[in-house]
Amino acid sequence: MGGIASHFPFFAISRILTNTNYSSILNINMLTGYNVIRLSLEPIAQDLLAVLPQLNRIIAAEVRREVGDAANMAELRLLTELVGGPQTLSMVARHQHVSPQALCMLVNDVVERGLVERMPHPHDRRQHLLELTERGRNAFALSRERAIQQITPLLTSLSEEEAQAIIVALPALRRVLGTHERGDGNGTI
Repeated sequence: MGGIASHFPFFAISRILTNTNYSSILNINMLTGYNVIRLSLEPIAQDLLAVLPQLNRIIAAEVRREVGDAANMAELRLLTELVGGPQTLSMVARHQHVSPQALCMLVNDVVERGLVERMPHPHDRRQHLLELTERGRNAFALSRERAIQQITPLLTSLSEEEAQAIIVALPALRRVLGTHERGDGNGTI
């Protein structure tokens, strides 16, 4: 048995789903002796699209507090990319699905503000590597910590079952989105 049902305590998901607006799309198959959960995924996608901007606003407010009023989610994505180590502009652009030209203005701005520096590429004189400066690393870490401090109290209102559902669902969501980003799968569960 695979999919959501094999990784999820059945009682938790069935209780959560029947207590939310997903109850109309829940289908439990008891004929085989297994609890199989079938969901229409479109309402989940719609809810994700509704929740993510709320989360982004909380994070963006913390980034602006640490990095300055000019900071935005595009800058946070750039800083997040560079936390893992230096990258070329074209590598970052490809990973973020934007053109290098579109990213260039953002990079110029964060370089000017001292958050990122350009370094010569060790193997290709035509390119530069983008790397977080110490100031950029500190600003990213502090804004991330403050965003966590803002989000954590909001999560205290979750029931134990809701918290457990999120704990189980996030790694699966991270896996599916990671597969899609890397282009090594069709992103389906």
